[in-house]
Parts: sequence; C-alpha cells; structure tokens
Amino acid sequence: MMKAASKLLPLALLMTLAGCSSDMSDLERYVENAKTKYQGSVKPLPEFELYRSYEYRHEGRNPFSPQSAVERREEPANASGENAPNTNRRKEALEYFPLDSLLMVGTLKREGFRWGLIKDSEGTVHRVRAGNYAGQNYGKITSITENQIEIVELVRNDNGLWEERSSQLRIGEQ
Repeated sequence: MMKAASKLLPLALLMTLAGCSSDMSDLERYVENAKTKYQGSVKPLPEFELYRSYEYRHEGRNPFSPQSAVERREEPANASGENAPNTNRRKEALEYFPLDSLLMVGTLKREGFRWGLIKDSEGTVHRVRAGNYAGQNYGKITSITENQIEIVELVRNDNGLWEERSSQLRIGEQ
C-alpha cells in the first residue's frame, strides 16, 4: 500500500503544478476595473479652536476636593421659635434624601410594632417606625399603615416661622 502511495504522490504533485499557470491577466483586469469603479473620498478634518486655559480661583470650599457620599445640608441660621426643629439631634439616614425621592415598598409587623419599608434613590431599603425621621424638611414619621406612611414636616413660611406640613408615602407611589 505504501509503495502505491509513493508512486501516486509525484503524479498528484505534477498535476497540481500543471493547473497553475503564470497567466494572471484576468486578475489584473479585475483589479483595474475595481480601481476605476470605486473612487473614495476623505472629508477634510474640521477646524478646531485653540485651547484657552482658565485659572479657577475658589472662595470658600474647593469644589474639586473629595467629599463624602452624602453631603450634610446647612442648618438654618435661626432655628428657634414655636415648632422649630431640633438641630442638635443626630440626623437619620433618610433625612439626606428629598421626600419625593423616597418610595414606600412595604410593611412588616414584628414584636407588636408595624415597621415601614422605604427605598431611597440609591436603592437601599430602610426599616422605619413611628418616631423616625425622613426627608430634608425635618419630616417625622407619625403613623404607618399597610398602605401609607404619614409624615409631618417642618417648613418655614413667608414670615420665617416654622409650620407643620403633612405628607404621605403611599405604597408603590413616588
């Protein structure tokens, strides 16, 4: 079997080489045709304005310095009078978010207490109960039902006096 294969191999090689010819006129004709048929153009680059440097001079806080993830709000200069908020207490996590960015996602009843579940704008779910605070207007949670959380906020009126404003977070509503 090996002897027959060794005799056929030179014959197959000879036939393969015979199929190759040095005539490449059809290929050259195709290339010339393609060159004349497809003429491309490149648009010139647009003109760019020269860069003018600017020197920033900051007064007070440098906006380019690193900051914490949640910035603390400035407390009102005059937080006194009837209904004034307690500015000396430590703020709770949900007080750093506007009330309209919070979403009630459910309730939970445990050990005789009803807890509300609130999702903040960053996607974190917080467990709250009556007496906790939420929103940036000193909102205090007054009651929690299956469908809503009642909140009383403290806001300044046109005269600069503090007044209460009722708000609700309803389940599934933002």
